[in-house]
Amino acid sequence: MNLYLRVSKYLSPKYINDNKTKMAICGSLSPTQADGTNNFTFYILETFDTDTVSQKILSDRENYWYQIINPSYNIQTILQPFTGTNHYRFGSKL
Repeated sequence: MNLYLRVSKYLSPKYINDNKTKMAICGSLSPTQADGTNNFTFYILETFDTDTVSQKILSDRENYWYQIINPSYNIQTILQPFTGTNHYRFGSKL
């Protein structure tokens, strides 16, 4: 995925506002909160050529960095691509 487009989407005021009650990170990034975007730092930890790397490798690397960093905003301890039935909110009402 185009990283610039992905980050732009996640940091857009509309996305943050629409998700501030659903996602802790959006709640903290909201301009109405004390944290706001000024108290966060964005790092690129690793890059891949998406034409030659498999989804399994990407998932394994994401899990690797999750275990190293142990981020406070992720709610799952083992990450998987969030699609269909393996999405943590699959089947639940929001």
